This record gives sequence, structure tokens and C-alpha cells, in this order.
Amino acid sequence: MIKDLDQWDLDQWDLIEEMVCLDVAIGERYLGNDSSYLENDSLYPEVDALFQSDITMIVDMLLQSDIAYSLFLAENIDERKSEIEDILRGSSKYAEIKEIVSVDDAYKEATIRKDFVAALKAVKKGYDLSSDLRYSLSDDDLMQLAKLHKANRFRKKIEELLKDCTCHEECDLMSSGDYSKWL
Repeated sequence: MIKDLDQWDLDQWDLIEEMVCLDVAIGERYLGNDSSYLENDSLYPEVDALFQSDITMIVDMLLQSDIAYSLFLAENIDERKSEIEDILRGSSKYAEIKEIVSVDDAYKEATIRKDFVAALKAVKKGYDLSSDLRYSLSDDDLMQLAKLHKANRFRKKIEELLKDCTCHEECDLMSSGDYSKWL
């Protein structure tokens, strides 16, 4: 654990610990222990000052990511969303957590990743999806987008999305017709 807890607001630390516990619970239930945290007795090993200053941001980002990924993997995304909301509501820190982590945003992200065709059809510009995807694309996302791009579907929108997510190399490869990295 971090040695200098006195520099932390203890309420903030309690919130962080609760978010970690929720993430571990969601990970164990839906991701097969593939959640974002280490598997040891302490929540965190010794960390440097930079990590300490950003720990709240990192914890909420990881919880949001694991929620989105567990929704993406779900056969019934609506049922899974309801189950995750129930898990979060069971937290003593729910009021604070719901201000930081949005299951609705995770749902939107998972829905896009599950069906890029529908998502790309629904927007005028590809970059309209970027913020909902938190400006990140997985290897699986890139493979799906490469298939669509190669099939000459939504090419301009895909290139706009790639550029806005700072996937410039990937955009250049797809634009030049080189899909070997994904297909």
C-alpha cells in the first residue's frame, strides 16, 4: 500500500478502494479474472508520486473499461447492463461512483464495438464516434474496421474515425489498401 496515506484525503482513498473492489467483482464475474488489477493482497504495490497523483483517474478509467468490455462480451447486453448497475448500486459509495463512472457511456461504447456497421450508418462523420469509444480502438476494432474498409464500406467515415483516435499509421495502411496487419 502507499506509505504516505496522510497526504491523501481518506474519503477519496475509501472511494478508490471501493472502485477497485467493484472492478474486481465485475472482472471475476464477467471477465474470468481478467480485470485490470493485480492479483495480490494489497490493492497497489509501492507506486511513485506520479502514479499516486493520477491514481483516481486510473482507477475510474479501468473500472469504466472493464464495465464496457464486460458489456461487449455479453450475449444479452441489456441484461448485463442491469446486472452491473445492480452491482454498483450495492456499493456504499454508489452516489459518488455514479458521478465518476457511467454505465450508460460504457453501454454506448460496447454497442458501437459490437456493431460498427450500425454505428457508422448512424453518424454523419466517423469522428462522431470517437468520444464514445474514448478515443481508443482495440486490435479487434481495427480488424472489424479493416474488413469494412476493404469491402469499400464507410471508407471515409472509418478514416475520419481512425485519424480522430490518433491511429494515423493504421489509417495510412488502410488508405493505401494494405490490410495485412489485420486480415
